[in-house]
Amino acid sequence: MRLKQFSESIKESAEILKSVSFDLYSVLCSSNNSYDTLSDAMLSNVCLQVAFTDVLTFIDLQFDKIMGQSIGEVVAAYASGCLTKYESLLTAYWIAKCADSPRQNGSMFFVECSPEEFAKYCSPAVFFAYKHDSNAIISGEEKDVEKYLKALKPSKIVSKIHSFGKALHSPLMSETIEDILIALKKLIKEPNKLSSQWIRSKIDCEDLSNLLSFK
Repeated sequence: MRLKQFSESIKESAEILKSVSFDLYSVLCSSNNSYDTLSDAMLSNVCLQVAFTDVLTFIDLQFDKIMGQSIGEVVAAYASGCLTKYESLLTAYWIAKCADSPRQNGSMFFVECSPEEFAKYCSPAVFFAYKHDSNAIISGEEKDVEKYLKALKPSKIVSKIHSFGKALHSPLMSETIEDILIALKKLIKEPNKLSSQWIRSKIDCEDLSNLLSFK
């Protein structure tokens, strides 16, 4: 918080999130070593990344390309000018709120596993999101993930992700899409044209335009 621009960005974000009764400072300043809810994790993550973006903008660092991953896609949209700060934070809020609603017994793990190894132990109920050629996040129902992990060598299992019982990054979250789109269409009244700077990692431009009626 010693950087003025960073501190001011966090303060502005905290004021915005008060509109949905989210206390950003209580989450960021908590002595807990882990987050209590999915919303706490997602929103604090987005606010910190937005603040870093504001600092980079202040020092006039020009972006050639911008890429986000997972909820970081929202920050990429903000950094590329597609969303305002208000829209970005409330987008993250509604994604987190909708994602937290399905009753799931999901599980997520970081694993060291190549595409070839995944094919060898492939399970239709376990889903991979590759972060590198040999590093991935797996997700699915807890029982299916546990079964898959037993087939891997223990050394391949890096760590469990605290995902609040959700199988994020998997088709199991598809039931939240409609609720998220309804919320975003109410929030984003005049969508901006998608920036060529923003390299989207989740959905192609045409599909996103169709979903949100971007012009």
